[in-house]
Amino acid sequence: MQKLNINSGNNINNINQDNFKKFDGAKILQEAEQHCVFCSIINHESEQLIYEDENVVAFKDINQASAKYHMLVCPKKHIINVNYLEKKDIELLNQIEKIGQKVIQKLFPGEEYRFGFHKPPMVSVDHLHLHVFVLPIKNNFINLIQYGNLLHSVQSVREDIQQINK
Repeated sequence: MQKLNINSGNNINNINQDNFKKFDGAKILQEAEQHCVFCSIINHESEQLIYEDENVVAFKDINQASAKYHMLVCPKKHIINVNYLEKKDIELLNQIEKIGQKVIQKLFPGEEYRFGFHKPPMVSVDHLHLHVFVLPIKNNFINLIQYGNLLHSVQSVREDIQQINK
């Protein structure tokens, strides 16, 4: 492939298509899945799973310093984050929420919980995941910001999907 010299007077109309790499979205997604820590957990490359069905898994978050208990629920299908959800994913979103509620209630009956998603740029892992906390969130400034004001409820994500996909 010839390197494009932008100072040589090349006319934009004369740029050859060979000067650009082919964009392959499917290949990029496949590579993301291969390096995704959550996909590794889903594929049983660790012993962290608490719950699993055909669409969803739940596992204990490695950062337990944030609350009394911190669990993540995510789809087996690699969805990057809430910005990639579509109307057709609302049923999956409801299932993620329902599984989070059932699992946390079984593990911690009678406790108070908080559920929420982070939105970019506050996403630490590019695989959609619902944070499930047993309250209280530990009283430290970063935790209160990261897992308080910056968490978006399942309902608000549902509403966002409805608005975007009208």
